[in-house]
Amino acid sequence: MEEMPLNTSVGSLATNSGLQVNMTPQEFNNLRYSFLDQTDMQNLFNINDKTGDLQTKIQIDREHVCDVVDSCVLKFDIAIHSNVPAMFKIYSVQITLLDKNDHSPKFPSDIVNLQVLESSPIGTSVTIDDATDLDSSPKYSVQSYEIVPSNSIFRLDSTPKVDGGFWLNLVLLQKLDRETLDNYQLQIVAKDGGFPPNVGTATVNVEVTDDNDNSPVFVQDVYNISIAEGTASNTAILAISATDKDVGDNGKVTYSFSSRQNGLDSITSLFSINETTGFLSVIGNIIYEAGKVFKIYVEASDHGTSPKSSQATVHINIMDTGNNQPIIRINFISLGSNDVMNISESSNIATLVASLNVEDPDTGANGNVSCSLSGDFLYLQPISNKKGYLIMIKKKFDREKQDYHNILVTCQDQGSPVKSTTKVFHVRVLDDNDCTPEFLLANYFASMDENNLKGTPITKVSAKDDDLSPNNDVQYFLDSDAEGRFAINSVSGVITANTVFDREQALNYKFTILSVDSGNPPLTGTASVILTIKDVNDNAPYFDDVPFFQFFVKENADTKNAIDKLTAHDKDEDGTRNSDITFSLDPRFSDANLPFIVYPQGNIYTNMKLDRERQSSYQFTVIAKDQGTPQLSASMDVKVYVSDDNDNRPNITFPTKQNNTVKIPYSVEVGTMITQVKAVDLDETGPNSQLSYRIKSGNEQDVFMIGSTTGKIYLKRTYEITSDKMFPLNIVVNDNGKIKLNSSETLRIVLLFANMTTAAQDSGSGNRNIIISIVVIALTVVISAAMIAIILILRYKDKQDKQQSQKPLTYPQITPHEKLMANGLSKDMDMQLKKKKEVSFSIDEDLDNMELYNTSSTTTSCFNDFEKQHEKYKINKKGIHVELPEQKAHHNFDNISELSDEATNSDSGHGSSDVDITNQSNGAQSDKFASKSVRLQPVLSAKCQSPIRADDVLTIVTNNGHRNSFDNSHRSLILDGRKKSGSGAKSKDNWVPSYV
Repeated sequence: MEEMPLNTSVGSLATNSGLQVNMTPQEFNNLRYSFLDQTDMQNLFNINDKTGDLQTKIQIDREHVCDVVDSCVLKFDIAIHSNVPAMFKIYSVQITLLDKNDHSPKFPSDIVNLQVLESSPIGTSVTIDDATDLDSSPKYSVQSYEIVPSNSIFRLDSTPKVDGGFWLNLVLLQKLDRETLDNYQLQIVAKDGGFPPNVGTATVNVEVTDDNDNSPVFVQDVYNISIAEGTASNTAILAISATDKDVGDNGKVTYSFSSRQNGLDSITSLFSINETTGFLSVIGNIIYEAGKVFKIYVEASDHGTSPKSSQATVHINIMDTGNNQPIIRINFISLGSNDVMNISESSNIATLVASLNVEDPDTGANGNVSCSLSGDFLYLQPISNKKGYLIMIKKKFDREKQDYHNILVTCQDQGSPVKSTTKVFHVRVLDDNDCTPEFLLANYFASMDENNLKGTPITKVSAKDDDLSPNNDVQYFLDSDAEGRFAINSVSGVITANTVFDREQALNYKFTILSVDSGNPPLTGTASVILTIKDVNDNAPYFDDVPFFQFFVKENADTKNAIDKLTAHDKDEDGTRNSDITFSLDPRFSDANLPFIVYPQGNIYTNMKLDRERQSSYQFTVIAKDQGTPQLSASMDVKVYVSDDNDNRPNITFPTKQNNTVKIPYSVEVGTMITQVKAVDLDETGPNSQLSYRIKSGNEQDVFMIGSTTGKIYLKRTYEITSDKMFPLNIVVNDNGKIKLNSSETLRIVLLFANMTTAAQDSGSGNRNIIISIVVIALTVVISAAMIAIILILRYKDKQDKQQSQKPLTYPQITPHEKLMANGLSKDMDMQLKKKKEVSFSIDEDLDNMELYNTSSTTTSCFNDFEKQHEKYKINKKGIHVELPEQKAHHNFDNISELSDEATNSDSGHGSSDVDITNQSNGAQSDKFASKSVRLQPVLSAKCQSPIRADDVLTIVTNNGHRNSFDNSHRSLILDGRKKSGSGAKSKDNWVPSYV
């Protein structure tokens, strides 16, 4: 890089030579380095002969070394040599000198003076020489131009040249009027390509040259005068005046008689007009002719290329005279000479400026003289008892409107004929500081980029003062509301920035400028400058203060389904590319196969159908990028959650086509849970996955019912069979979605017919119910007596148990003879029965610790009568394992309702295919079990003490004192317990079952 400090390291010749690869460290350290020849490179670089380090010797100026080229490469040869080992090698070195933006653009001249004719049409262009930048790198050359102020009546057009320069043309945007403003001052700013750019400025003074666009204008359109006959030749009788607003020849006025008037020859023989001053004089012999009035057309023409002219009319009345003319003498009080009187424009009305003396040797009417003045600014005030007047100011003079006045004094007597005399004097109006400087505009509008450099030109202001110098010498100042943010050149009126502006802090600034003239006292004019700060892309987009965007989309929605729209903000100016935000997917996710499209406007759409069960949420990152230069961006995570649609049917896992049969003895109790239909729904937890169960067909005999929410199937009523009976139930499982989906399977329930004895008993159960109802009254009396006996027996039993609890006990081992199907035990239960050789009991809640008392006094075999009554169970004496499901017994079968094509009530849930044994509420059983459920555990070995008959009555005494009695006639499990330890113990294994 050029302009680097002295001794800046350029590189290492030792390292770059590569000699160290084939040398020992000692040999490599013996190498010496030097320039091969005496070259100019030795003025730029130094070589350390021992280390081979190449360093700068001076601050290198790239433009001085390489002139203006795109690539600056310095080439020279160096020698690497050594005595041990002996060697000498030559290497070529190339150093590329990089350019630095160390030069600012410069115009050929800092001040450019141009002339533009005021009649130039809009679009007229004037060529200006472009600026040059000594930096040789193209990127640091001049890149752009701008004009200050930007709201000028000129525009700057810049067109690139082939050689890298620009054609600059100043283009006229509005019509010019030199008479309104004859000079414009502009600044052309050139910027190079650095960051920040260097700038160069040229001041352009545009002089509006005059065009002959104004005609002369007479002070009066009509003049009326009277002169006496015999007026001497060369006597001036009238001062005619016309002015032209143009300048130079275009404003120079010449007076003449119109060539198109009648009697021109007669007029020119008697009168003449001074073509320069406009004085009308007598040159001939004026003879009175009664009633004759000369009418003369005077023409004023300018000296433009195409002269413009105007006319005035002069009426001259010739008066008959026979006496002497008055003599006029004027004495100026204010300064003056040669018939020119100086009057300050600040002079007040009625100020005395001169005296007028009139002499007439005649007497009587011929000597009675009266005088008058031409114009509106002065008047004559007679002097008492004297033939004279005081010349007073009648109307204030205004130099800025007319700075020179021709005054004609006419004095005439009252003789017959009347004699008159005229005399002309001139009034020069002196300037007074009575004009306040006025800015050309009341409000100046300007603009500039934010992040500017201090000293950057903003605009140029200009004020005019119609006074003369030094009263019109104007200086420019800033008022206090500028607050130090700006500076102004007091002479040129160029306003520059005195601070760095940030558009995001303030968009506009308004401050007051002052124009102060040099009069005494000075007068001040004011105007306002309204500065607009233009936006630069210095703010990156930002998102709302949230950790991430969260959107929801429904699965199975159509492709290109609108999810939502991203929003982001940018503090840069609204409506510009700097704040125009586009959105895109982070490139890191371009290969993620996301099912979404992020459109530039921020809309997110799906590009495929979504499946929540395959993927329930997605996370990716989006980028918000503005369109400014350079582009700025921000990122935000987006989480899209796929909401559930009811697109999955319930999947029935039991029954299936491979496993769809359940077999139970037909004699199981009414209300027994036979099995449970199992199903799952992959939809999201909620209505779409809430399942309900019903029996569609196969239950025409109303034998079964199903829990609508549990899927548990219960025996609803006793069904008499003489052989095995199979019921093919068509089970339908519905979900609870808005559009319900369902699945169905066939469950085959087989009622097994055990043997004739059991069948006979079951067939007689209906008759037994009738007999029971008849015998109930009789039994009531018997039961009452029995209750008293039971109480006495129980107390006796308690004492006996306490005595026997001290003795060691032995019990027979009881196991099933074959698979136990009672109460719908499943195959799994059967396997547990084969594995366990104990009897397991458990009692929930306050039944955990209980005592069982058998009211029978029979001491025969434990299973004789039981096997007779229940031959279909085929119970052997090796052992048994029984686990009863924990379930509360309620009067309405645990709120079980039937679900089939013939019933509408339902329940819900998932269950198992194990057989449930519940306490029924019908018959005498409801008051025996109350509302408690019984689960019997733990597993213990037991021996029988006494046989169990079908009519045995058993009493269960719990720790809280409750007693429950039931008999064996309802196929209930009959227990007799004996405490291992004293009464009242809390342990679950503090009792021993005696028999089943």
